[in-house]
Amino acid sequence: MIAKKFGHVSIKMFLNSNYLHEHGKQVFALQNEIFKSSLLVSCHVDLNIKRENTNQKSIFSIAACIQTNKIHILTLGTSDLIFLNVDCINRIQNLKVLSNKDEGFKLVFENLDTPFPKTKFQIEIENPKLSQLESIYSNIPNYFDVQHCDIILNTDNFDSDIHSEIQQIKARFPKNKIITDVVIINESDQAVLEQTYNFLKGNPDTIQVSKYVEYAIKNQSGQNDQDTAFCLRNLSKFRISDIIEIFIDQSFILDEFEQKCECPMKMLLAIINIQDWATLLLQVFNRFCNYGNAKKLIIGRFGIKIQERKEELRDFFIKLSEFVNLNDLTLPLNVYDGVAEDIIEMLKKLQNLETLQFNNLEDNEYHQQVIQKVSHYIIENMGKLRVCEFIVKNTNNIEIISSNERANPLTITIGGYNQTQLIFDPRYGLKKLYNS
Repeated sequence: MIAKKFGHVSIKMFLNSNYLHEHGKQVFALQNEIFKSSLLVSCHVDLNIKRENTNQKSIFSIAACIQTNKIHILTLGTSDLIFLNVDCINRIQNLKVLSNKDEGFKLVFENLDTPFPKTKFQIEIENPKLSQLESIYSNIPNYFDVQHCDIILNTDNFDSDIHSEIQQIKARFPKNKIITDVVIINESDQAVLEQTYNFLKGNPDTIQVSKYVEYAIKNQSGQNDQDTAFCLRNLSKFRISDIIEIFIDQSFILDEFEQKCECPMKMLLAIINIQDWATLLLQVFNRFCNYGNAKKLIIGRFGIKIQERKEELRDFFIKLSEFVNLNDLTLPLNVYDGVAEDIIEMLKKLQNLETLQFNNLEDNEYHQQVIQKVSHYIIENMGKLRVCEFIVKNTNNIEIISSNERANPLTITIGGYNQTQLIFDPRYGLKKLYNS
């Protein structure tokens, strides 16, 4: 096998310990052979993948599998039958142990008495309790006391009991950094949200809100009220570290709150049965700031109603062009005269895109023209883009220009809805047909 020369290669492996035990040596040897000429290889190995009817009976050394490889992130479960020696730990940049509280503690470390300055240690538990951490501590005290691991507490039930547990954990482990990863769903009553906000405000170095979910849709009784409206007053109180999800339907209400909210890294917006969806999204986006924070933006449109006014759609594309650091963009698309040019103007500002997807293309006279013009532009001008997908009703008579000028790989997929798919690689002019 011929080694390939790449720049920075990132590899993620999601395995269980059984598979690593049986095949790990071959997997890492293959990785070394393929990427030995690359400038930098980052490997993330997650072994917290469980398999039913496990047949692993004895502990094994992970060092024999990874050999001389350096691991950027290694994730283990406390119940994994794995031995980590000193040499192995020295080749791991980030070691994360996840608590499997119902399966016992089975990990074995050769020696944690001496600090490992090049390795960052973490322990992560779901719905945290001090007793759970105490049990882990009794097995590996130096993971806490000598390696000074970060303690990550994940919870989506941020009530007063959790508040108490966090305070007890902070008091018990004062030398360890405590990070509480919170998911907030804005269906709670105002008193609960206010209590959560006050606790977060009092613990700014301990708490991060990784996910905020906003349901601005009709409740189960079919009535929209203030609790289900899109409440920016609540959202603005929290700085979201990872993702915000917003679900909006015809009953959408945008509260009159002037303070803007900061964009997180990821945004998902689901639009349900709304005709003027572009106008509505412009209103939502105008209530946010720091668009450059966003790396991933997914906009899904559900239902059969369409946006007919192209002026609003053009304004929508202009607004999207302000998200200049996006790597991943998914958006609905209504086809009108001039839409290809509007999309291209937007893409000129989004040169960091790696993945681009257009959904719900209308089957009309401009359909083929849009795909051809946009594809031609991205082939010639978007060197970082690796995947572009058009979800269309049919693929009849669609042609894509091939280009021998493009050195970087790019896959353009046209299809969907259980139709034939066309796959293009413009570097070689390849076309392949797949029947879904």
